[in-house]
Amino acid sequence: MEMSEIQAARLLLGGDGRAGQAASRQVGQESASVRYGEVKSVDAEAGTMTVLLDGQAREITLTDATASTRLKAGDRVKIVKQGQSWVIDLAGGISRALDTAVNEASARMDAHDQAMAQQQAAIEAAQAELAGMDGKISDAVDTAISQLETPDGGNRIYAGADEPTPPKDGLKAGDLWYQTNASGQIAAVKVWNGTVWNGYDMVANSILVAGSVGSTLIADGAVTTSKITSGAVKADQIAANTITGKKIKAKSVDVNSIASGDIYCKRLTATDGAGYTEMTGSKLEMLDSDSKRLFAIHIDSGTCFMNAVKADKILINTLTSGASLSFSKNGHIFSSVNPGFMVNGVSAVESFAVTPDSATGSFSKRLDALPPNLSFAVVYYKCTYTGTVGSVKFPITRSGSANVVLKELTAFESADGSIAVGCVENIAVSVDTATGFTLTVTRGNPYRFAVKPLGNSINANPGSQFAITQVTLCG
Repeated sequence: MEMSEIQAARLLLGGDGRAGQAASRQVGQESASVRYGEVKSVDAEAGTMTVLLDGQAREITLTDATASTRLKAGDRVKIVKQGQSWVIDLAGGISRALDTAVNEASARMDAHDQAMAQQQAAIEAAQAELAGMDGKISDAVDTAISQLETPDGGNRIYAGADEPTPPKDGLKAGDLWYQTNASGQIAAVKVWNGTVWNGYDMVANSILVAGSVGSTLIADGAVTTSKITSGAVKADQIAANTITGKKIKAKSVDVNSIASGDIYCKRLTATDGAGYTEMTGSKLEMLDSDSKRLFAIHIDSGTCFMNAVKADKILINTLTSGASLSFSKNGHIFSSVNPGFMVNGVSAVESFAVTPDSATGSFSKRLDALPPNLSFAVVYYKCTYTGTVGSVKFPITRSGSANVVLKELTAFESADGSIAVGCVENIAVSVDTATGFTLTVTRGNPYRFAVKPLGNSINANPGSQFAITQVTLCG
């Protein structure tokens, strides 16, 4: 076996070429100027290292700039005496780990090469065997099929891509030819009619399928069986009263109705593609074809929120009880059988709140609807002159009118010594149903009263100091 460079160096320096403590002790005993040991630590920057000599309990520190850059902890080294100093002999250093690793790696490579050679030989043998198997199988199949005869013993069955070669006694009417394609699959079945090969048609009242015990029947225009198992069933149309299965996958299913306990899908889309409905978590949304929201309803912290993005009004109607709830930008309407709510502190069965266009002038409002049983109205107003608000409730009917007095009287002393009394105004309220639902409020002449030290004062133009904030129609 070839020796490594380190083994040769050991032999030249008086060792036996083997790594180990025994060799080190042998050399150390023969020469007092040679020692062997193991590197424990290296400081390359300082150029020093600590070495534990064989047979010694304490480490020694040596200074060698070159050795400190080439050795590391765990290396075996040879130390020689030069004059009065001990130095490291790099050429005669011992590295058991290196020798062992080289030998082990060489052994593993040899074993690997042998395994690869055996595997390659097995692959080549298998390839050679497969190369000759195709021809043998094809010849065996052709021979076996060509020798098959029908039960009457008079006809033969041939198989192959080319037209069969007539036997010595010639082809017989009724002989079959399984014509194969380039892949060896049967592409056609033909029968010899005595002159030419024609397509072969099988005629039978029924065909018993193996394993079906008579429950499978193939007839004209129908296949009757309890189960059809296939990787794919391809057809332009499947007409059936019921299709039962754990899973039906299709790009599209065109039916008038789907009866199912649950329908699981990512999205339900209308047939005309105009929009779709989507439910995610606690939110239900209706979206148009551009995925823009039309209507949404969701529940958050015990509250149900409804949002109609492109609608001016939301109407919730219960036809059986006659109750309805209507919201629009002009106000809201409640309708129910019995009263049970308050509108601005007024008990009502149904109500519709109207905000005037002008708080200090007459106005008319066209309404979307009226309470079915309109019976009274409430006018809310404020008087900034006295710093108070007020309201007046009065009877009114559909297509009716009423005259109302608004007054806010409060006594207080102003900075100039006058005493403010308040504001008074007469207004007319009417509800017109002839051309729709229209509320009209006609303002009169508002007055502001004040008592001054030099006499009474009546101001007929309080302006924005006396304003109407809301009118509520109630039933």
